[in-house]
Amino acid sequence: MERIDEVEVKLSYLERHILDLDGVVRGLADEVHRLKAELAELQDAGSETSGNEKPPHY
Repeated sequence: MERIDEVEVKLSYLERHILDLDGVVRGLADEVHRLKAELAELQDAGSETSGNEKPPHY
């Protein structure tokens, strides 16, 4: 009976760990989506300038 209790405790810790990792992965996925959208906006803004214009620092 003691071994079953040990297994149940370990399973409980593993379940909690999986939930914590899931939260981290979801947060990272949200961050990746946000960064992709930001990159697309920057690329669109960069493509709006003509190729003949010199950057402001010239």
